[in-house]
Amino acid sequence: MMFAPASQLLAKVRQNSMSKTFVIGPARSLCWMLASVVFCAMVFNARAEPPPFANNTNHASQLVEFAGTVEITVAGTNDWRPAITNQFLHPGDRLRTAADSRATLQLSDRSVIRVNQSTILEIQPPTQPARHRFGLKRGELFFLDREQPADVEFETPLVTGAIRGTEFLLEVADSDSTTRIALLDGAVDLKTAGEPLKLTSGQQVLLQPDQPAKLTAVLPAANLMQ
Repeated sequence: MMFAPASQLLAKVRQNSMSKTFVIGPARSLCWMLASVVFCAMVFNARAEPPPFANNTNHASQLVEFAGTVEITVAGTNDWRPAITNQFLHPGDRLRTAADSRATLQLSDRSVIRVNQSTILEIQPPTQPARHRFGLKRGELFFLDREQPADVEFETPLVTGAIRGTEFLLEVADSDSTTRIALLDGAVDLKTAGEPLKLTSGQQVLLQPDQPAKLTAVLPAANLMQ
């Protein structure tokens, strides 16, 4: 899997705004990830006081920002309805973004999930010691917790994982559910149809149907986000 040099990635970040179309791919994903970190940092800085649900234990998430067409369906239904800013999502609820759309969720501990276009995300009840769990059917998201490492569980059609970390990118291709995980900070245990895998900070893995996992290093440009 080939990646553009770090200098090219940084140049693209400067040239492209978050309102432009994003296409899943290594270079564009990392550019989007860089921009997401900047945005998420702004979210944290703008909230000196904890949100009203900061001490909530029911694992609620809040849609704090979105652009374009974003829809939500509550648990146990398939009735997709237009999203509303500051709307709460509970385990079993799903969120989807259309093309050229995006959304930002703030979780009960103030960590942030930045959702890219053409994504379907489901909030799921976590199991101890994880604080959050979600399923990604397709699309791309970036998770950020600047305050403390978070125990996060996730699942895609090809893999389930448990991450303890503060920053990671997760994407799932719509065509064949190929999954890519880029871990910027933390550690992750993965369960696939093959052997279990472990990742540490600065590593990423590409998982394809009926193919061995491909483990590589995250581009050095990611280090410049700190």
